[in-house]
Amino acid sequence: EVKPNVITYSTAISACAKGRRPFRALEILDSMPSKGIEPNLLCYTAAISAFSLQSMWKESLQILKRMIDARIRPDEVVLNTILKGLATAGRWIEAYKLLLDMNARGFGLNTNSYNWAVAACKKENQREMAFRLMEDMRIRNIAPNDVTYTNAIASCGGEWLEALKLLRQMKNTSVGPSRQVYLAAINSCSKAKEAIQAWNLLQEVHKRGLKPSSAMYIGVLEACSGSKDFELVISVLTDMRKSKVRVNKRAEYLATRLCTSKKDKNRIDGLIKELEC
Repeated sequence: EVKPNVITYSTAISACAKGRRPFRALEILDSMPSKGIEPNLLCYTAAISAFSLQSMWKESLQILKRMIDARIRPDEVVLNTILKGLATAGRWIEAYKLLLDMNARGFGLNTNSYNWAVAACKKENQREMAFRLMEDMRIRNIAPNDVTYTNAIASCGGEWLEALKLLRQMKNTSVGPSRQVYLAAINSCSKAKEAIQAWNLLQEVHKRGLKPSSAMYIGVLEACSGSKDFELVISVLTDMRKSKVRVNKRAEYLATRLCTSKKDKNRIDGLIKELEC
């Protein structure tokens, strides 16, 4: 008879994680000592993953504590798995506390670790905490990447001046702004109804040789609803035509709702028809 070993158990726990059965995974983990087998790093990682995949961050943190109490050092995979679950749930305070704790213990954290923590801030528009995390990265000589900046800019919400400040900061680094970074900045301007700023960012996208996305154009059109600048709407639709970006229902709605006359409506309809061809 072949007796189960630690690999057998870690495989079973991983299967429960994939099958979205986190509590069954925990039962298997808990049963191991009674069989004379102590869980190892792989077992704890699989159990944490089972709960993190379901955004059950409290249970993930509890298993991490058990792991540390058992004197098993968590690696980057474990920590990033928990941080991802916290980001999904928008638990920015818990993510920040976990980073502090792990740094104090000397456990390895990398750019991805901070990216998940900043992503948690993005979900709750916690700009100050996102900026604090980026400063901590600088102090610890952990390089931010495109994802870091995208999430940090998105955390600004409608505080567009702060978003543009961060974008300028990024331009002075070796990490050049991507389409996602510009989209986050445009959306910040959009929330503040800063149509001209959003339009200027769209022109920057062109100058950098990047192709604007449909979401960028929608962001600019959203911003136009605050200024009621009909001519800017025409410019946006014309730009969409030049970039060969097809109009969708959202863009059509945003453009037509700013029409104040039949003449305006005819101009919009004509451009939309060209975009649909």
